[in-house]
Amino acid sequence: VTYIDPSAKVAGDGSALRPLKTIPSVISAGQYRIKAGTTITTSQQIYIKTAGVYIGKYGKGVAPKFNYTGTGYAIRVEASDVTIDSIEVDGNRNAHSLVCVMGSVNNYLTDVVIRNCNLHNAHNPNNAGFGLYSWYTDGLVIQNTYIRDVALDGAYCRNTPNIQFIAVYISDINKRYFVNKDQKYSSGDAIQLDGWWDGFLISHCDIRRTNGAGNKFGVILNSAAGVSDNAGGIIEYSTFQTDYTVSTSVHIERGNGVVVRYNTFEGSTQGIRVAGKYCKNVEIYGNVFINCSNGVGVGATYPGGYPATGTKVYDNEFLNISKYHIWADKSTVLIWDNFHEGKAGSIV
Repeated sequence: VTYIDPSAKVAGDGSALRPLKTIPSVISAGQYRIKAGTTITTSQQIYIKTAGVYIGKYGKGVAPKFNYTGTGYAIRVEASDVTIDSIEVDGNRNAHSLVCVMGSVNNYLTDVVIRNCNLHNAHNPNNAGFGLYSWYTDGLVIQNTYIRDVALDGAYCRNTPNIQFIAVYISDINKRYFVNKDQKYSSGDAIQLDGWWDGFLISHCDIRRTNGAGNKFGVILNSAAGVSDNAGGIIEYSTFQTDYTVSTSVHIERGNGVVVRYNTFEGSTQGIRVAGKYCKNVEIYGNVFINCSNGVGVGATYPGGYPATGTKVYDNEFLNISKYHIWADKSTVLIWDNFHEGKAGSIV
């Protein structure tokens, strides 16, 4: 174990009695523990390119803070079997992202875990500013982690199959919107799965699009045609909130057999959108929709993006919905055993 104490009077050898004062520039396999309640301020990223690394804290107190002042990825992971545990990462107006997990098309990373972390403040103006940024990673786990105050996506994950978000809280994202409302520049979602994303799990999360920053969604499942047309996954036991600036909490534009169950959707706009002909056999059940404009929409994309087929909507509750509980456009939906509180004609 290598111990690190930024408050130490003298830099030592990394032992418990003589800790280092900062993260080494070269990280070898092993454990690195930073003293609780301390802060490391540097423009040097934590760069992990060797498998078998654990970075966490030691001692009692709040998570140690990594105050990153550079322009790239605050924590950069390019190796398998890596755990980042109980660290606060504070970026800056130039940080690209707070954690980047980057494999390659011929070498997907595995066994990477980010847990008990607080990731905030990434605002690089060059089409960046992410909480988590991941490419070519299989089975990435993000657990009990808070992501907030970023220019674009809370988590942008491309070609990251079998990803798991468990008890993750995401808020205050897509803040580039306050600089430029054009979606070309302010295109952030709380979670965007792009490319190949089969086997995902989003469970017990709290996703809030309530900061007045419009455009995009809470969760979006999308890819180029043919990449994830038959991909599946589960969104469950989570809470989604929107304000009037965000059209939909969960937007599904690709996939076969995606399941959305036991979630709560609150806010002034739509809960779930199943969008177009690349969506097949989506199951939506056990959810509660409260104060939404629309509950579930199953619709076409234009031109020619229809029909969505095999959508099932059952055992949900629709409470105080201002427009439609369930609507469909050039699509077929099977509906049964839902509870509807509200006006007649709420299904179209």
